Amino acid sequence: MGKEANIASHKTVEALYATCFRQLVAFLRSRFGSGPPPPEDLAQSAFERLLTARELREDASPKAFLWRTATNLAISSHRKNGVEQRNLPQFAVLFTDSEGCHRTPERVTEAEEQLDKIYKVLTQMPEKRSSAFLLVRVDGLSHAEAAAILGVSRAAVSKHVAKATKEIAGLLGYAEF
Repeated sequence: MGKEANIASHKTVEALYATCFRQLVAFLRSRFGSGPPPPEDLAQSAFERLLTARELREDASPKAFLWRTATNLAISSHRKNGVEQRNLPQFAVLFTDSEGCHRTPERVTEAEEQLDKIYKVLTQMPEKRSSAFLLVRVDGLSHAEAAAILGVSRAAVSKHVAKATKEIAGLLGYAEF
């Protein structure tokens, strides 16, 4: 059968479920909202994947696997369901100047067009790059927190965020973002 791997036992999953399910749901709700899909469904799916995982990386913890899997499920679901349209008004705030300039219909339309461009660029990026960018730049996580969720090194997160930022800034015609 090959090299032995860390396989999540039913007892391990039950213990994690008892101690972490509510934490995971709260994390998903804070990062992705109430749905759709509901954070409870995403968390449940992550636990199911942990239970059916044939093997985990030797250095991966089951808890980190849960957070990374739930985050990836949420990101994939949002992409598939077009939830980005629902979030456009929330992100329009990003396009006001530091003096809090009034949002005219023209400014809002321009911001929505820029967000559409950004979304298209993000969906064309490798998944880890776009996920790292969203976790750090939108959700406000540290590079270390994003690294734990994505299952990559902190340096990899830094590189992904830098590349994504450069692509988005180039698209919008900014020297920096």
